[in-house]
Amino acid sequence: MEGLLSYLQPHEATGLLRRLVERLGEGELHFDCMNAKVRSASQRDRNAAVSQTGSVFKWAVDDLKDIEEIHPHIKWLETIRYLEAPGVEEFPFLSRVTCYLMSWVPSLRDSVRFVRFGFSDGMRSDMYEG
Repeated sequence: MEGLLSYLQPHEATGLLRRLVERLGEGELHFDCMNAKVRSASQRDRNAAVSQTGSVFKWAVDDLKDIEEIHPHIKWLETIRYLEAPGVEEFPFLSRVTCYLMSWVPSLRDSVRFVRFGFSDGMRSDMYEG
């Protein structure tokens, strides 16, 4: 769901995740999420690529534990911060330096994350342990 959930209203995003878990019973959810500071900054910046399309980011996640509270069967498995994602080493030098410096500031370090959550209807509760 990369590139989808951030454009939904909060109740729509969480409702979609809840319905997927209930409908599918077992699997994984992979998506990107931004924190509230990035969402707010993008709404103020009229030159941002998203603003130029007429789209607006609506859903943000500051604490990944909030995702686990959407449904009792959802469990966090993995996070990759954008600033540390594979491929960042291919960025131009100044961009790499900027990413490195930003990675030391907690609110910037977790500004955009790629996340992976597992879910199971309880039939295989050991599926995601360990």
